[in-house]
Amino acid sequence: MEIGLTDFLKISITPILIFLVSKAEERYGQKVSGMLVGLPLTTAPVVLILYMEYGLLFTWNVLTGVILSVTSSIVFCVSYFVLARMMSWKLTLAASLLLFSLTASIFEKISLSFVVDSLIATGFLVASLFLRTDTNPEINASKFKGDTAYRVVTATLIVLLITTYANDVGSVLSGIVSNSPVFISTFAVFNHRKGGFLAARSFIQGTIRGTIAYFAFFVLLYVTIFKLTIWESFALSVAASLVISELTYLLTSSRKPFPSYESP
Repeated sequence: MEIGLTDFLKISITPILIFLVSKAEERYGQKVSGMLVGLPLTTAPVVLILYMEYGLLFTWNVLTGVILSVTSSIVFCVSYFVLARMMSWKLTLAASLLLFSLTASIFEKISLSFVVDSLIATGFLVASLFLRTDTNPEINASKFKGDTAYRVVTATLIVLLITTYANDVGSVLSGIVSNSPVFISTFAVFNHRKGGFLAARSFIQGTIRGTIAYFAFFVLLYVTIFKLTIWESFALSVAASLVISELTYLLTSSRKPFPSYESP
């Protein structure tokens, strides 16, 4: 059976990116991996694949759903950050996913315009940046060995499901689902289980910071997708998000580090 370009992208891009993020976490810790997860590592390949399969207009509507879902993702992150200190990972995950679903459902129904939706997302994103951990919970990387394969398989299945059934569920909903926190949940839960709530909160904090570049990527893609070719638009958005991600990392890592912490 012949494998087309879109099929190749579905089974190759996301696994490679997730593998690299997992290795980065082993080497540099939860905050760095959180920032990388905040980048559009799963959603961007989904958008590109949907463009190749369904065309420009469908993709533009998908981007509307992606931008709408940024607010819901921030709600998930804030919820997990706050509740992780008080609850087990199971209860924290369940409550955070419930809040994500409720928020996504509300914003899907009351969506006003690209500008208003973007301003709301910006407000939630800026407010979430004030979350602070009270220590530095980087834990021994050996505790996470064996997790990479599970993360790769999980993320790849998400991409396959979304791109396979996108035409059935609709473009806007596909955009929202593509930004669902399943991947963030996977990393957060692994950190929570093996490093405690501090490691989970450190990861979530990094994810929120990474979402700045994520949000910039899709806003720029949305604005330029009809003015440039899809490849030019993607290249410009990728370049801008990488610059923003680097600036965010430099600004946030320049603060005085907290005392070291080793999980028992």
